[in-house]
Amino acid sequence: MPITVAVVALEGVSDSSVAVTLDAFMAANRAATALLRQPAPFEVCVAGVTRGRVRARSGMEVTPDRTFAGLREVDLVIVPGMGMADPAEIDATLGQPHVRAACRWLARRWRTGAHVASSCSGVFLLAAAGLLDGQPATTTWWLGPELAARFPAVDVDAAQMVVEGDRVITAGAALAQIDLVLRLLSRFAGPSLAELVARYLVVDERPSQARYAIVHHMTHGSDTARKAERWIRKNLDRPFRMAELARATASTHRTLGRRMREATGLSPLAFVQQVRMETARHLLATTRISVEEIACRVGYDTSATLRRVLAQHTGLRPSDLRPRAGG
Repeated sequence: MPITVAVVALEGVSDSSVAVTLDAFMAANRAATALLRQPAPFEVCVAGVTRGRVRARSGMEVTPDRTFAGLREVDLVIVPGMGMADPAEIDATLGQPHVRAACRWLARRWRTGAHVASSCSGVFLLAAAGLLDGQPATTTWWLGPELAARFPAVDVDAAQMVVEGDRVITAGAALAQIDLVLRLLSRFAGPSLAELVARYLVVDERPSQARYAIVHHMTHGSDTARKAERWIRKNLDRPFRMAELARATASTHRTLGRRMREATGLSPLAFVQQVRMETARHLLATTRISVEEIACRVGYDTSATLRRVLAQHTGLRPSDLRPRAGG
């Protein structure tokens, strides 16, 4: 029997997330039948509150094949990103009747044994449905603090690209949908088929989304975090001292730590590390400055330290970021 998959389509859904999901599962079925000489492993449908056309985020229209009411047995439910970029949009979306209906349906399907997966801001629907309580999860990197604040029972790790829990799998920002789908292909049909699909679609494994985070975006909603960012950038080549940063932001150690976590999801020290990595990556990608000099500019004693932290943070080496000859 094929694995039944329902891709949820709601008003405002991310066009690209729906498309990449359907394309990847179609590629998986074709690769299985044509190359592996196996039956198509997946039966995929698009599910909605009704079968009426749904307007996606960028204006494209999606027509569900099935309704929630008519789809009571399914192995895997995938909620694409919903294009929610800030708290106001999250409030507006989660308050809509059709979204609340979708959350109730997701909870019922999970209770009856289905796996439920989502990426980007779609993860907020899983949290609103109660599926992430006590579970690890990721989401769009800049919405990690918002997810943690709204749903404190969720163990949020927004640095990760894909996170698995108990029959719940979540992924990072919008195009992490392909990382999510490849993980689902591997889990449900095996790593060999997932690797074939990745090669056909020209996709590399990306375990972390931390290297894509834009530091300035993380601090824009907090005066304290903005002050901290400015001070850190001006003093990046110096050893970090919490007391100096607290004085620069007119905060106590405790208040500074709390406000930085609320704004960025990171401790002050982890945020300094994020700024160092962003600056180092920029210098490596846009200049011919030596690795030793870059290490000094971003506050590391040796180039070996920069190499080690870069590998831990992004999985990359300095040479991976250097401009290619003739590029």
